[in-house]
Amino acid sequence: MSTQVRESYASMCDETTDQAIPFAQHRELPSTRAELPPGTILASADSHLLEPADWTDRMPAKFRDRAPRAWVDSDELMRYSYDGAEVIDPFGACVSTGREGIHDLSARIADMDAEGIDKDLLFPQWSFAILAGVSEAHKDAPGRNPEYAMAYIRAYNKYVAETCAHYPDRLYGLGILNFWDSETAAENIAEIKELGLKGLVMPTNPPSVKYNEARLEPLWTAIEESGLPLSFHVGERVDMSGAGTLGTALMQNFHPYRRLWSLLTFSGILERHPELKVVFTEGQLHWIPGALQDADQFYESFGSLLEPKLAHTPSHYWFQNCYATFQEDEVGLGMLSQIGADRVMWSTDYPHSESVVGRCQDAAKAVATMASAEDTRAILGGTTMRLWDMAD
Repeated sequence: MSTQVRESYASMCDETTDQAIPFAQHRELPSTRAELPPGTILASADSHLLEPADWTDRMPAKFRDRAPRAWVDSDELMRYSYDGAEVIDPFGACVSTGREGIHDLSARIADMDAEGIDKDLLFPQWSFAILAGVSEAHKDAPGRNPEYAMAYIRAYNKYVAETCAHYPDRLYGLGILNFWDSETAAENIAEIKELGLKGLVMPTNPPSVKYNEARLEPLWTAIEESGLPLSFHVGERVDMSGAGTLGTALMQNFHPYRRLWSLLTFSGILERHPELKVVFTEGQLHWIPGALQDADQFYESFGSLLEPKLAHTPSHYWFQNCYATFQEDEVGLGMLSQIGADRVMWSTDYPHSESVVGRCQDAAKAVATMASAEDTRAILGGTTMRLWDMAD
């Protein structure tokens, strides 16, 4: 990363930064409530929990001398040490971590109460990026040390379960799934279910694993048979080189799902596993109609060359298997009939800079103005509660 870029991130936490929307930690939380359809429950399908800074006491004894660790350097950049390799979070500490509630549960619940959020689905903050290979140091992760990676996954999943137990009717956790060794997938899922976690999460684009490999078929079978939703999330691999680096990285990292959905569809994974529930998290909605349109056209135009042969058009598998989350997406909501209102879930993305922290009620009202009362209730919380079994 260039000196200029590093210096620009070092000043990000300054409350006087001149931008239209303040960073999340500087936003006021209004106490007003939007007029929403009766019976609406606000359940965020994507929020974040900051992992402990030091995992020494949570890792097996053989790995404690190189247990994962996180710290903020003098440039206000987040640094992570994982299995002896060091990784920098180029977005900076204040942008990546945001409000105190990302690690302080009492502050988090207070923020949820202030904004009228009833339930929160918790995703990792930095674990996934490292496991997926966020830098060249981990370009072959987790293959560089799968035993270490599995030990960390187990430690993380236990930590999330312990966290959610403090507020079992407000906070709901996802377990990271071993995505590189299909032979142990069923065992890993059983452990996740035993912990009481509500779903699974795997990397969007791990550099060392191809999800359409035949050897991974037992993985997809185990996920389907578990009945747990499988989530993918944005923001794993960031290229921060050259001019315009931040804007380019944001545009790239928040819209990664056209390729992944196509791979799961055209490879036949979704066809072979009709009960598999896949959630594309924080990629917004407006990519979906274009992807479905193009995929169906390619299916018709190149059908004789496609392998395997699908029994239905690709769009069929979107409506059979898939869901997506968003925070604010007026364009996507305008195409709701092409996406499926039952495929869409709202989220706050607490507490990141692109989140709707401080504007949750306004964002919820925007949904209500563009959808029917029934669809609004489903989008703002009903589908999320059903999919991840969040009933009180």
